[in-house]
Amino acid sequence: MRKLLLVLMLILPGLCRAELGPDRCVQKADHKSMSVLLVDLSDKIPDIENFKKSMTVFQGLIRPGERLVVGISADKVGDVRMLMDFVNPEQTVWVSKLKIQASQKTFKECFNQSLARIEAFDQKFSHSAILETIGFSAKIFAADHSEKKRLVMYSDMMQNSPSLSFYAQKSLETAALMSTTRKEELVPVLENVEVLVAGIGSHESDKKVRELEKYWKAFFEAAKARISYFGPVLIMSE
Repeated sequence: MRKLLLVLMLILPGLCRAELGPDRCVQKADHKSMSVLLVDLSDKIPDIENFKKSMTVFQGLIRPGERLVVGISADKVGDVRMLMDFVNPEQTVWVSKLKIQASQKTFKECFNQSLARIEAFDQKFSHSAILETIGFSAKIFAADHSEKKRLVMYSDMMQNSPSLSFYAQKSLETAALMSTTRKEELVPVLENVEVLVAGIGSHESDKKVRELEKYWKAFFEAAKARISYFGPVLIMSE
């Protein structure tokens, strides 16, 4: 699974099912928190069951009143295609119960359709610009007012772009890689963002997985984020 991820913010017409329409999966509203989901689609996901288990856990983390942004990588370094940007409705005395229920139904349908699109995706991209995509997502976080922000990534986390490629390294030395990351200005500001990473280890040795974990923990620490999970399958963290 060599290549890249997913998230955010340019709507690509036709990614949501026709019966809903792409506009139905975009709803701007007041919200208390925000989650961005990035899924590595540089290759077809190798273990769909692990992905499904991770997404079931992730869905359980999404609270009423939380904005959810879901996207996928495109065949261009740092570019992202949007699948949905929708606020999970919460009950309020100002909005009718029927309207809330209808909005909740649309939220679930858009999320399920997004996952179905991801599972059916069958293309290969020439890059896995994970760092560049994270940098783009940082701009989305910066523009959002929420105090609580979460970045969830499903990826093997094997960076592969012109700026930095892990595949060109015999071993992943954190200090050297972080030096290059900073030199290429690829460390964004993710202050107070919680990070959860799943999908690790599908094709890599235990040694490589440990090296990956060490680098990415150093990277997110430099970005002022808080990484709370790093492993093969997402587990409940709340």
